[in-house]
Amino acid sequence: MKAMSKFAPPPLSWNRLRARVLFFGVTLVVLAVLVVIVSLGAIRWRWHRDVKEQLASIKAQGLPTTAEELEVWHKPLAEGNNAAIFYEELFELMPTNTLPVRFASLRRNEPLTEVVSNQLRAVVGRHSNSLRQARSGTPLTSARYAVDLSEGVNARLPHLTRLKALAQLLRAEAMLDIAEGRSGAAVEAILATHRAARTLDEEPLLMSALVVLAMDANGFISLERLLNHLALDHNQLAQLSHAAALTDRTNRFVKGLISERAMHGEIIGMAQYDLAKLQSIAPGDEGEEAGSTPTPQPGWGWNLIGIFERDRAFYLRAMATNLHIAKLPPPESVQAAKFAEELNAKARSGYYIFSSLFLPALARLELRDAEASARVRTTLVALAIEDWRISHGGQTPDSLSELTPAYMKSVPADPFDGNPLRYKKLPQGYVVYSIGRDKRDDGGKEQPPRGTKLKGAERFQYDITFVVER
Repeated sequence: MKAMSKFAPPPLSWNRLRARVLFFGVTLVVLAVLVVIVSLGAIRWRWHRDVKEQLASIKAQGLPTTAEELEVWHKPLAEGNNAAIFYEELFELMPTNTLPVRFASLRRNEPLTEVVSNQLRAVVGRHSNSLRQARSGTPLTSARYAVDLSEGVNARLPHLTRLKALAQLLRAEAMLDIAEGRSGAAVEAILATHRAARTLDEEPLLMSALVVLAMDANGFISLERLLNHLALDHNQLAQLSHAAALTDRTNRFVKGLISERAMHGEIIGMAQYDLAKLQSIAPGDEGEEAGSTPTPQPGWGWNLIGIFERDRAFYLRAMATNLHIAKLPPPESVQAAKFAEELNAKARSGYYIFSSLFLPALARLELRDAEASARVRTTLVALAIEDWRISHGGQTPDSLSELTPAYMKSVPADPFDGNPLRYKKLPQGYVVYSIGRDKRDDGGKEQPPRGTKLKGAERFQYDITFVVER
């Protein structure tokens, strides 16, 4: 034992021990940092590849991925074929201070009061030139308004405000025509409303699609009031039926979603790679166009983290799902709406910053699409019933099956459950209705008047109706 102890290493001094511990500690820290960097790089590369593959797939379909590509995708029209020029000239006849028309809460069969009549006459009188031109119409059917979509979210859309105001003015004019027994003039105002709305059908903006719904709604409200006060002839009913049929677009939000994906997906990409450009398109304080202090470009560390690349990958996949749902016909699209809601919840819980801002704005588009289709279809059935009444002494049919096939090929399906639309005779007149988004047959219960205070599910406990009490 004593012999072996001669070869034992001498004990380490404190300084040497501390140096070794420090060396091994630094080595472990460096290795840990390297592992983290490599792991982040691998994850970051996967997100980048995911985004790149999705963008390539979108482009392979011939669809835009940026605002500039969106501008090219929304092809121009020759002036001789562009109905938008007709309406842009019409807008010049409208006073610059044109305000939305406020309609009194009148039931469809309630006569106009003297006060309301005077208010409507004053409004219509101020816009007589533009209304006259709108009613004259244009034979052109394609339209492309002077909008620069390459500006993305900052694209100026003054024509939408003007078109919506025009629809309200035409509704006011139709109300006066109905009150004074001018059925032909009222029909012209309704047709002019739908004709103007059709100029937006191909505009690839979500806001444009929503304005179309509002404009067509004005036409349907005017028509319901007209049928409650006056009888129409076969030709007038045929014209109105043709115009209403053109509004039944079950995939009316598809192009709007394509543009949303292009513009907002690009914004998320700027947040990752080009903060200066993102700042240049974001409004500054007090309405300034851009911030006064330039934002430096993100460094390699920021790009390595890739938090917004992750966000963009998620957003593109969510939008692919939303587009798939939007292309489905109702009621399949209504049933699939739950998947869009799940994506919204995942965007919030997963801390996808931009996705949680952009996706909720698209919530319930499928329901709005189905509601719009329900209003169109109930209107078409009501027009067929009115046509049937002309040949049957003003009586109403006992069931909608009496309308087929002479007055319509088949009874339209309810967009909310796929069953035929419901019909009920009233003591005087009838109601055609869809069960609506609560998917419950409420017996033709009408939507409560605007301003009625309802809570929770009560807001949708009604049917989508077209009522004629004449």
